[in-house]
Order: sequence, then structure tokens, then C-alpha cells
Amino acid sequence: MLFSRCEPRPLKIPGGLVFSVLAGLACLLAGCAAKTSTAGGGGNLGQPVAASISFCDDAIAGCPAAPGFSVESARDIVIQVVWTNVPAGNHVQTLALSMPGGGLYQQTQTAFSIDGDAPGSVTLKRILPVAATWIQQRSITGQWTVEAALDGQPVTSQMVEMNP
Repeated sequence: MLFSRCEPRPLKIPGGLVFSVLAGLACLLAGCAAKTSTAGGGGNLGQPVAASISFCDDAIAGCPAAPGFSVESARDIVIQVVWTNVPAGNHVQTLALSMPGGGLYQQTQTAFSIDGDAPGSVTLKRILPVAATWIQQRSITGQWTVEAALDGQPVTSQMVEMNP
């Protein structure tokens, strides 16, 4: 006979194990609900991490933010990401720059740290060379997209227009 008949038997779980699992779940749930802002709001949940992306031509005095640039005249474009409400600790920003049509042109990572015990803010800049690159040589114009992620989690994206 290949199979033998098995009689179901009740599963015995030690009472301490059940209590430990339930207590652990309760602590996790309580820990999530107990997050408070450091602004003294007493019981208010902290603000989520946020980021804003802007672009400027570093050849222009003061590097004012602009929605678009000429691939014929821009030498470098500065991509600036302002992060707010970032938890204290070590982090990695990932910037993905996509060409018109959606193809990935470049992806970069920048490590940074927020000191102290409270969430903080940081401004990170990345230079996108335009002159003498494929962007200029192939006149890759249209709407480009920059996506910013923090520690592998997408946070925001912004379009920038590249004109002839």
C-alpha cells in the first residue's frame, strides 16, 4: 500500500507562543499609531516625506528656475531637488531622467544624511551636461521627465522641456 490513512490530530501550540505573537502585533500597531511630530503637536502623525524638483541653466547669473531650455545654447542644466520631512538617518536619492518617449537616459544615486532626532530638509543638485552630448548632437527635444525616489520609494516627478 502506497498511502496510509492519517488521522487528524489537534495542533498543540504553547500558550506562551500565542501570547508572544499577539503581544508583538499589538506593539507594532501601537508603535505605528504613536508616531508624533517633533513640533509638539502631541499625537499628530508626522508629515510625509516630500520633494520638489526645479531646473536652471547654470550659465545664467543666479541660475533662475525655468521650465525649459534650448539644446543648442544650454551648456549644463542644474537639477535641484529639495527634500522636506526626511527622517533622521542615512538615505539615498535616486534620480531617473527619461527622454521624450519614455526611454531612460540616465539614472544617478546620491547618498546623504539627516542629523539629529527629528526629520529635516536637504537640497541636492545634479548637473546634466547638454553641450557636446547626445542631447545636443542628436537634438533630442521634447518633454523629458525626472523622477525622484528616496530609499527606493518614488516620491515625485517633474517634466522639463528641451527645445531646439
